[in-house]
Amino acid sequence: MKRIPFIAIFLTAQLAMVVLHLNKQSKTIELSYLKQKKEAEKDLLVRQKQSQTHELYTVHDPHVVKQYVQKEPLGLKPITLSQIKRLNHD
Repeated sequence: MKRIPFIAIFLTAQLAMVVLHLNKQSKTIELSYLKQKKEAEKDLLVRQKQSQTHELYTVHDPHVVKQYVQKEPLGLKPITLSQIKRLNHD
């Protein structure tokens, strides 16, 4: 008579262990996919940062600025020496 409750408890415990193991495996796989997705996003952001940094350095290049000013019609007029005023620093 004592064997039947022991077997029932043992089988229930084994079933619970199997369910918990399957749950652990599914969570591991889910987190693995999430990590992979986040790493892909990180790589994309790093590439965008590098691209924007390169673009920033290009914009600050004096030769590029000179070419832009010469190409684009900005409506700028050349100044003469009579228009320049000297400031005294006291």
